[in-house]
Amino acid sequence: MTSTVPSLKVDRILLVIRPTYSSVKMMEKPFPRSSSSSSSSSRSISSLGSVQSHLSATSSQQRLRSHLYFPEKIEENVFTSLDELESNNIASEPTLPRGKLVVELISFLNRAWSKYPRVTLCVLVYCSLSALVFAFNISGFSLYNRTPLQNNIPPSPPLLENLPIDHFMSKLFSIQPPPKALLPHALASAVEANHGTTACLWTKDNDLDRLSNWASRWTEPMSVVVTTEFGPSSQEWKTLRRTLSKLQSSSLLNQTLSVHLLQVDRDAPENPNAYLNLARLLSPTPQVILFPGNLSVIPPKTFHRSFFSNTPGPAKNSTKPTLFTIRSLSSFPFSPLSPIMLHRDDPLWCTERSFLYVSREADWNDCLWQLWLEHFGEIDVKQTSDWVRPFVPEPDMSLLPAKLRRRLGGKFRSETCMLATRRLAALRGPQSGGKDAKKARWLKRQCREWMTLA
Repeated sequence: MTSTVPSLKVDRILLVIRPTYSSVKMMEKPFPRSSSSSSSSSRSISSLGSVQSHLSATSSQQRLRSHLYFPEKIEENVFTSLDELESNNIASEPTLPRGKLVVELISFLNRAWSKYPRVTLCVLVYCSLSALVFAFNISGFSLYNRTPLQNNIPPSPPLLENLPIDHFMSKLFSIQPPPKALLPHALASAVEANHGTTACLWTKDNDLDRLSNWASRWTEPMSVVVTTEFGPSSQEWKTLRRTLSKLQSSSLLNQTLSVHLLQVDRDAPENPNAYLNLARLLSPTPQVILFPGNLSVIPPKTFHRSFFSNTPGPAKNSTKPTLFTIRSLSSFPFSPLSPIMLHRDDPLWCTERSFLYVSREADWNDCLWQLWLEHFGEIDVKQTSDWVRPFVPEPDMSLLPAKLRRRLGGKFRSETCMLATRRLAALRGPQSGGKDAKKARWLKRQCREWMTLA
């Protein structure tokens, strides 16, 4: 029994390995195209399997009598050799190392540079900039969205402030002789753009003490034009700047006051409408209210609370011009020196209609007439009361300047009526017949008194 064990081991190894090797060789050979050859090959394979099964069957009795652990060890060795063969086949496949990939990329760039240098340079610059921008975005850094270094930086000025001084001076064309100097935003307010309604005012440099009393009735932004006869190099100008600094330190005006200094000629007459146009042009908000009565006319205590403190309020949300008048005067002629609230870019700009200055009320009345006519009466009228007005004596209308002023005022109204009628006829559309007819009837009714003077 001891002498037959080695022969059994050798026979078992041959029985296991030889059929496997022969079957692999048979699978590697190409099959012939004829059916006879295919049938013969199938028979050879089946016969090979039968021989293998026969050999296995004949030696089954001997394997039963041998040690039981011997076949399991042989099968483990066979599977181990197959695993090594598979791993060797996988390792023999061609692979590209990482270093070789970099070398191939560099050689490709060299070939591209030799053939197309400009195109290659543009591509490299574009890729570098793209990588740089991507790195900045990943790190959270942006050139356009950097947080400010200080939180108390004043808000940016409105776009109208970037216009040249000559454009601002063009709004003062009715002043004769023309102004000598303009210093816009000598004091700048800290209010945000598109926030609130700006009160447009004007005053002389010796009436600035009234500004604090006026600001107690108005808590919104203020755009004030201050006229002075003194130049920037004079001592009076420096005194005026110190007065403005004191006003800015006041708790009522430190956030809302904007002052624009205008140097006028000593002999120049007052031009209140031109001053209001300049204050309106330099206002920090797109919605303004023009106060024609200077600082001498103070609004009532409930004025701001009634029309501007409520959010939303009737005056704030109105897209049409709003006129504030006293009660029982809701149509033209309105009460003297009635304030107007409108948008800063409204096409209406009030100017002095003649060189004959009779009264401030007469000049402002012509502006109200123009506003009333150009909007075909479609304006909001708010009735107020308790305005504080100074005593102003009535002008003597029997004098020659008053008669000429009345005559020129009638001529102006007749011309504006003719212009409004012709414009309505020229802009009449085919789909707005009813609306245009209503406007035409309104114009005829309002201008009946003045058309005979044309």
